[in-house]
Amino acid sequence: MKEINQFNIRWTQIVTETFMYGSILRFKPTETLFENELMPSGIVIHEWKMITAYDEESLVPALPILKKNKTYHFKFEYEAKPAGTVYFKIVFKRRNGTVCDTKIIKGYEEDVMMPAEAYSYVVQMINKASKSLAFRQIIIQDVMHHRVSSLDVEVSEMLNVDPTVQFATVIFVDNEGVQEDAIRHINNCILVTNWNQSHMGRVISALKSALEPYQSRYILQFVGYSARSNEMAYSMGAQMDATVFATPIRHPELQQQLGTSEKMMNCATIYQRTDDDLGSSMELVAPILNQSHQLYGLEGQWVNGGGL
Repeated sequence: MKEINQFNIRWTQIVTETFMYGSILRFKPTETLFENELMPSGIVIHEWKMITAYDEESLVPALPILKKNKTYHFKFEYEAKPAGTVYFKIVFKRRNGTVCDTKIIKGYEEDVMMPAEAYSYVVQMINKASKSLAFRQIIIQDVMHHRVSSLDVEVSEMLNVDPTVQFATVIFVDNEGVQEDAIRHINNCILVTNWNQSHMGRVISALKSALEPYQSRYILQFVGYSARSNEMAYSMGAQMDATVFATPIRHPELQQQLGTSEKMMNCATIYQRTDDDLGSSMELVAPILNQSHQLYGLEGQWVNGGGL
């Protein structure tokens, strides 16, 4: 991951939601110790908020503001005894305070997307028959372009966001890059760059993990526009059971490497830029254009949910 910012969240105060009945709580310089062997399971131990009513609670917000439709990496540093007896719950709320979504995290790390309709969120630490707990911090990593695992593959933040559109369109960008104007008509667009590597199996596996948070909220669809990017769109479409948009050209070597069959092509929507898409003034230079000019031929009505 390429970090833009990082937020370290500590437990430094007692709030209304902190479970104090019969509890022993000690704040240390590097950790907070909590003990309560009789605390029932399923009860919130402590809660962190993005928004607080200072006049009523005299507390400042403990959580950072997250951008809508953006994925963040949450890491929880703590030790519970017995092991596995604490879990976390992220509750996303609308402006009126009603819950729009929740995320349960039972491990130590998770990628979480801020929903489009969420106005704020809270993080709850919940008991599951623990006897004692040493809590250190929650790390929230804010990324603009995050790198997939240890590879150099980059997945952009969502561009041209439209919360009313239920589709997210993933475009595999070839080596020469993509023209900004060529994707302007595509809503909820995600660009994947530097994906063409020698270890394609690892790339595909890592991309699946990176895109799964989007798949839980959107209908994913994959787009290629050049010979190489078409093959990648076919492969990822098959891996994630998603719609594929591609131009007619193929890349035999990459096709063999990825195992993208002719059957995959038959199930895809084939599109192609026409001279009318660019206008007569561009006809003479079309042959030497960046290949992403083919995206002008991809009807916004198709990819944004209007149907073929």
